[in-house]
Amino acid sequence: MVQKLDKPAVKGPKWGVALSGGGVPGIAAHLGFMKGLIDNGLTPPILVGTSAGGLVAGGLAVGSNINQLLTRWESFSQDFWQIIPRELLHLLELVRPVPTPGLLDLSECVSKAMQGFFLMLPLSSWCDGYGVMVSDLTDGVSKLLDNTTPISLNSNWSTEEAITATAAIPGLFSGVRGPDHHLYCDGGLYDMTPVAACHQLGAEKILAVQIGAPTTVPASLSLEQLLGLVITRGLTSTNSATNPQPADMEILIRIQGGLISFEHFQNDLSVGRQLATINLDRIRALVGSNVGSNQ
Repeated sequence: MVQKLDKPAVKGPKWGVALSGGGVPGIAAHLGFMKGLIDNGLTPPILVGTSAGGLVAGGLAVGSNINQLLTRWESFSQDFWQIIPRELLHLLELVRPVPTPGLLDLSECVSKAMQGFFLMLPLSSWCDGYGVMVSDLTDGVSKLLDNTTPISLNSNWSTEEAITATAAIPGLFSGVRGPDHHLYCDGGLYDMTPVAACHQLGAEKILAVQIGAPTTVPASLSLEQLLGLVITRGLTSTNSATNPQPADMEILIRIQGGLISFEHFQNDLSVGRQLATINLDRIRALVGSNVGSNQ
């Protein structure tokens, strides 16, 4: 049973964390990073995530405990096949028109992977300042989903739909048909690291946590690894247009895992947590010396 917790009050300047996309390794790295922050008293009053970062931000937006969220994803990573639908690849959708085309029904995976995490709660119930980015393919723009989303949309988006949409890589996963009948998919398509969204929610200082591929390309790599490299490199290049104002501080987490592989989940989680710990002094200096310090 997952216990819903209220987001604790945070003293000091209003600061935010922008979590980038990055596939399954990004989920692990962001979970580790956020645990490192929260365990040291640095719970951001503003948190916006895209894609992998959106899955983490969305889980925390409903008030879930970071330890419960991390434990659930760790369990999921050890038995990934427990949540894969019987019809793994919807091959007919390659040639047959459907409302939300994609090879894999991501909503079913999200539902099983995060069972019990208040997935049916509407956006209006989310913590103030927490949100996820989605790409509106109908209008060709990125949109922030949080508890300030206009009521016509807010009241009809569930947590499951929002975090499914933010991570639905076009073609690979089915998107989400929104209450406005627009087609929504992976937020990283237009906004890889949502710095501007943190500004929109009132953040005075912003920490951007980005997922990066290893510095060298292996001599041999799988199709999944190739897709991960191409997508990460390609979407990162579009980020400057969406976020013309840079973050006040950026941390790059270099991951090992492939796009949808859980093989290196524990390693990527550990790297994320280590980087949070290593950068604690810098982060405290950014957000105010009285925040997250040992009392």
